Amino acid sequence: MNYFEIKNRLDTLRKFRGLYIQILKTSSRHENKEAGKILTELRPLTPLTMNSLIKIGQGYKMIKIEKDFSGKRIRINIFRAIFRQKLQRRYGLDEKAPLKVLDSAIAEYQGNLWRQKIQLFNPLFWIITFVDFALGIPLNLLGRIFPRADFETSLPARLYLAAGQLIVFLYLADFAGLFGWLRWDLLAAILNF
Repeated sequence: MNYFEIKNRLDTLRKFRGLYIQILKTSSRHENKEAGKILTELRPLTPLTMNSLIKIGQGYKMIKIEKDFSGKRIRINIFRAIFRQKLQRRYGLDEKAPLKVLDSAIAEYQGNLWRQKIQLFNPLFWIITFVDFALGIPLNLLGRIFPRADFETSLPARLYLAAGQLIVFLYLADFAGLFGWLRWDLLAAILNF
């Protein structure tokens, strides 16, 4: 994820959190007109929020396992349950649980945003990003020509990307005058092995 994607995801999480806090402050949220408006604003943000949680590996936190009346275990998404009052009452879901998940995700995204801010001023990062983009063009074209095949994650595609990145790295090392030093350093490491 780049800086701009992280910033958009962080803004979405903060907006969702603010609207959810407003919902928690209202009484009888499904009968109140003001709460209904807030729920209407909250509904399109829910899939974006869940996608942001999954993207950073916190998707498991939004699922709660409960037992229904027959004793069978069911999975409840605590973010979708916000809109289903009967589900919340039936299983006694904690209304503050989404806030805890959101707070931890916001903290993680803030850390990632800080790292990406530093990357904005790193020219090597932009060179690598451009190289990855340029090397990915043929794979994207093949993916559009043959939509059923998954070229981007196949072994030949990964080998192609690795070889391309190695060639660019060696070219940059030669251009910077580090190739001779790097060559002798690698040779010494091989001989010591």
